[in-house]
Amino acid sequence: MARHLEYQQQLEHLKVSLDEMEEIIEKHRTIKEWAYIIHDKDVYTKKDEEKNPKHKEGTLKKPHIHLYLNFGQGGATYKDVARWFKDEEQYVGKVHGRKADMLLYLTHRNAPEKYQYKD
Repeated sequence: MARHLEYQQQLEHLKVSLDEMEEIIEKHRTIKEWAYIIHDKDVYTKKDEEKNPKHKEGTLKKPHIHLYLNFGQGGATYKDVARWFKDEEQYVGKVHGRKADMLLYLTHRNAPEKYQYKD
């Protein structure tokens, strides 16, 4: 079980609305802290294009959500989180590093080469 996880999904593929997402979060008492942002100004990089030629450098990525979930001293599985949001486990990932790093990533404060979202 992980102490903090990220759920990431393109908006067009979300299985629940943003309002429903917040209701789900509030319902699960194992979630101690959470934050999300919609990235709608990200562009593909040269590195992205090298990994997948369909992702042309400089073109806009589809709008997507990053949802950070912190479970305090408890935890949750990838499967649990995917089930809560009616999605597949592949869209749930482990947060590498500290909570502060993840929160900075939501706005790209720790990635100056990317679009800088407002707090």
